[in-house]
Amino acid sequence: MHVCIGDQAVAAGVLVTLEPEDAVVATNREHGHALLRGVAAGAILAEMYGFEQGCCRGRSGSMHLFDAATRFFGGNAIVAGGLPLAIGLALADKMAGRSRVTACFFGEGAVEEATRRAVAAVRAGAGPHFLELRTYRFRAHSMIDPVRYREKAEVAQGLERDPIDLLRAALEAAGELPERMWADLQASVDTEVQAAVDFAEAGTAQPVENLTRHVYTERDVTEQERS
Repeated sequence: MHVCIGDQAVAAGVLVTLEPEDAVVATNREHGHALLRGVAAGAILAEMYGFEQGCCRGRSGSMHLFDAATRFFGGNAIVAGGLPLAIGLALADKMAGRSRVTACFFGEGAVEEATRRAVAAVRAGAGPHFLELRTYRFRAHSMIDPVRYREKAEVAQGLERDPIDLLRAALEAAGELPERMWADLQASVDTEVQAAVDFAEAGTAQPVENLTRHVYTERDVTEQERS
């Protein structure tokens, strides 16, 4: 599994500027992007379990999540592999005359204001925009990575710049985040995560006879198409 711990602020700063009809293409570390886009936590976890209740009926696994309702077009196991997909989505909207934006995250990994300006410029017809968002991955490349290529001091320095901790400190200093409110927030998150885990673990595996289904969109054929 490729987690996005340390990269959440990038997704949060970008996705808050988008509209529901916009499209999102993420990196291989897409779980945070999917959650922030509105994909149900239980559906994401059930997908990782390979269960039918997952957002892709257990077909996508960890790195290829998809959810049509939120226009979340998932990640890609290839770094920057989502770029061609994002270009196609954006081109389709442009050719159809729709005022939509496609956000594509690629690479390993205060963004809200910059992204809002970029999104506004794209909607106004100024063409594609690139934002360099510097972040630091706290965890290993994947769960089997021993992380021998990074010094502990480097990781510690990165943790000191954790956007979540910095935001919490700023809110506390401004008197906007009392200790009770933080405790309630933590409890709320714990409850939501546990509910997602319970939902996923109660899922069911796909029957063998259905393994070749749901690869392509399934719908009834119209009479016009029959003719």
